[in-house]
Amino acid sequence: MLTFKSKIALALFLLTAVVANAEELSSVRFGSHSGFDRMVCEFTGPVKYEIKEVDGGVIELHLLSVTVGEKFFLPKLPSQIKLLTSVEAFREGDTHIVLEVRGTQPLYAKATELKGQTWRLALDMSKLSEKPAEPEQIQEDTISTNKPHTKSKDDEGPEYIPGDRPMETKYADNEADVEHQPEKLENKQPEHESGKALSPEEAPKQELLAADSLKALEILAEYFGIMGDSDAAKEYASMYLERTGHTSPKLGEQTASSPWWITAAIAFFAGLVGGVLGSKIRWPFGKLTLPALKLFKRNSEKKDKKKDKADELEDDLESLDRAIASEKKSDPKPSKDKPKSQEPPKDEKEESKTEDAPEPAAETVEAAMKESLMDRRVKRVLELSAEKKSLAEIAQELDMGQDEVKLILDLNS
Repeated sequence: MLTFKSKIALALFLLTAVVANAEELSSVRFGSHSGFDRMVCEFTGPVKYEIKEVDGGVIELHLLSVTVGEKFFLPKLPSQIKLLTSVEAFREGDTHIVLEVRGTQPLYAKATELKGQTWRLALDMSKLSEKPAEPEQIQEDTISTNKPHTKSKDDEGPEYIPGDRPMETKYADNEADVEHQPEKLENKQPEHESGKALSPEEAPKQELLAADSLKALEILAEYFGIMGDSDAAKEYASMYLERTGHTSPKLGEQTASSPWWITAAIAFFAGLVGGVLGSKIRWPFGKLTLPALKLFKRNSEKKDKKKDKADELEDDLESLDRAIASEKKSDPKPSKDKPKSQEPPKDEKEESKTEDAPEPAAETVEAAMKESLMDRRVKRVLELSAEKKSLAEIAQELDMGQDEVKLILDLNS
């Protein structure tokens, strides 16, 4: 058995034990329903709580043995909230938290414990003027008037949220009979307009048609329509229309599935943009095709001309070399510059003339070839000069020196 020598040590021990056993408030969220606003507090485990109605219609929710994390914060009230104006949180001790709720009018609160993956406490707040009458007052009214009392909608408690099941707890301080509430919700099977009972598979869908789930159906239909799940979007849209009885502009065929003309317009504009971009990329190459072909043809013609001229010059040079070689093989020529005193006698002259008869023919052939070659070169130089080509271009084309080209041009100018 533990014994403490001082009260301070005992207090520290009790404080540590309480903090260690305290549950954590993880989040607070709000929602708007038909006739009331709901605040849901989510905890890591069951907690003790107390609801107090302060003067002026202010609701205080006291949470006992509860802590909050460093990152905990109260969210802003959504725009669809109608009754609540502000929610503030206060700490009274290490494990005592107070949530103060104020509204546009005096409020009345009713708590419901929700079972699920986490322990949740739903606080439904409505106008104080709509608070249901006490059982004693109802009994007095029935005795005095001798008329049966019809149970109002508010007497049944808060609306049912799909997926949440009330659970009984020993920490509840209110007198709400939560044991019979699941039986009412589970045994009650809504009927179709034809009067036939729904099958067990259709029962959960019909439960979504409650008044507080209309906004959820609308949001789900829009969500699945945006995500492309047309079947689910149509199903939720039909449930919403069946419940409301009129066609909502937000939940038509445009939400359930994309209209065909949008797809056609997108395809048309995509093809148009692709064609314009393709034509812009292709036009410059199309413009360059004809000039490129002309330039290629011109270059090929020039190369052919140069090749023909080179072949012609090569043939002339080969013929010249053959003539010179044939001349060298023949006997040496008699010197033309011999003095007259050394001339041989007439008989020798006649013999030499007869022997050297073929030599003048070889000389004339060589001279004619040289003349023809020179004439063609001179003629070609003059032609290229007439085409306004430079000396370097003419000399390179005819395989001549620039001095020779200049001399030919000067002599024939």
